[in-house]
Amino acid sequence: AVMKFKIFSQSIIGSVICNIILAYIMFMLARLIFFFVNYSMFAPYINWDLFTSMTWGSFKFDTTAIIYINAIYILLVLFPFHGKEKPKYYAITKLFYVISNALALMANLGDSVYFQYTGRRTTATVFSEFSNEGNIFSIIMREFVNHWYLVLIFIILVIGIWIMYRTPKPRYRVTLFTYYATLIL
Repeated sequence: AVMKFKIFSQSIIGSVICNIILAYIMFMLARLIFFFVNYSMFAPYINWDLFTSMTWGSFKFDTTAIIYINAIYILLVLFPFHGKEKPKYYAITKLFYVISNALALMANLGDSVYFQYTGRRTTATVFSEFSNEGNIFSIIMREFVNHWYLVLIFIILVIGIWIMYRTPKPRYRVTLFTYYATLIL
């Protein structure tokens, strides 16, 4: 079973599926961290039905976010261009995947702090709310210090993304024909 998973995760489609599942796991961890950081706000109202409803709603929201965040990565890896089967190309796609998902995680973890002040999740209105602030950098730095554990969690999660990322490793000499054959495997 381990060998089959290894072969699957090194195929082009298998590696994309594994990396998307990794993104779901990281988003789920960020959601749990958000819940625990803001537990006192939820504690009086939480019950099993509300928890399952929130979990299902967050899964649907995360699905949309993961598709948006990883759409270019998915296209880069799956685009039928046989010359892309080079280690440098896959190093670039890994870097793109890690950076885009790290930025999303940073926003999710930052939202844990923002929620404490506003009672709502971050939306695009955050830019207009802080547009007249002259000391935004000092506010952000103060919150970094106050919530140092979120910065540490962020670093650990990004390292986890880097380590657990699955890179495609074609098993055949890549020609145009074998490219399309291995894409299916």
